[in-house]
Amino acid sequence: MPVLEMDNLKARLAGYGLFVQGMIEKSRQALVAECTSLIARHQPMARDLRTILMVLGITNDLERIADHAVNIAEAVGDHIGGPSLKPGGFTTEDAALKIAGNLERIADLSTNIGEDVIYMTEGRVIKHHLEEEG
Repeated sequence: MPVLEMDNLKARLAGYGLFVQGMIEKSRQALVAECTSLIARHQPMARDLRTILMVLGITNDLERIADHAVNIAEAVGDHIGGPSLKPGGFTTEDAALKIAGNLERIADLSTNIGEDVIYMTEGRVIKHHLEEEG
């Protein structure tokens, strides 16, 4: 792939990542404002309050997932066209490790979301397998 095409693709990946991050941040801010308003106006209790608090936590996890997705796109962009595109010898193994680390964090955050949904809908805490210990 010619250098100009690689640079164009890298720029498009970076621009898309920033666009998505901006959209997610705007959505998160709107959800936080709405949740705060609901708590202030209605003083929810029990399940309703639990739902609002879990929405806030899940929103934060989704934003962090998006950040990791951008990190993956950057690693791919840094590596388009072959190894060692950056000064300092950024290698294929470095890119693979960066991507794997970000995928692992996405998996962890996805697990957190699943645990939060169970708590929100059933009121059961399954984080850290507390049910198995008790």
